Amino acid sequence: MDEIPYEEMGRRIAARREAMRLTLDEIAQAINMNIDRYESIENGSVKASVSEAAQITQYLLVSLDYIVNGTESADAPSFDPIYAKTLIELSKMSDEERQGIIAYTQSVLEQRKTNKSVVRLNHVRHIRRTKRDR
Repeated sequence: MDEIPYEEMGRRIAARREAMRLTLDEIAQAINMNIDRYESIENGSVKASVSEAAQITQYLLVSLDYIVNGTESADAPSFDPIYAKTLIELSKMSDEERQGIIAYTQSVLEQRKTNKSVVRLNHVRHIRRTKRDR
């Protein structure tokens, strides 16, 4: 079995964290890890456990394959730093708070769909009237 490239893993983790504009402290807190341990994982001086690597990849929105091998599948999620920070903040909330935010977000999205349907319907009616009036 090939040796796991811990230093390369750490560089990829650090690069992804920086691209997401997260600080060492933010990610360490989000995954409930001591900042010194997290920093040691990033610089490759400490081997991350499977559980730690899984937590890190979850918050960095990348696959374990990417962290270990530097490869990523075509369907890997894209990210926006704002979304990443929002996800981290959500993870710090109680289940009840998260459920409330999710319910609110779903209602806003549903309302948005309804409004788009109304706009499309009005557009179609306008086109029909315009054609009829010619």
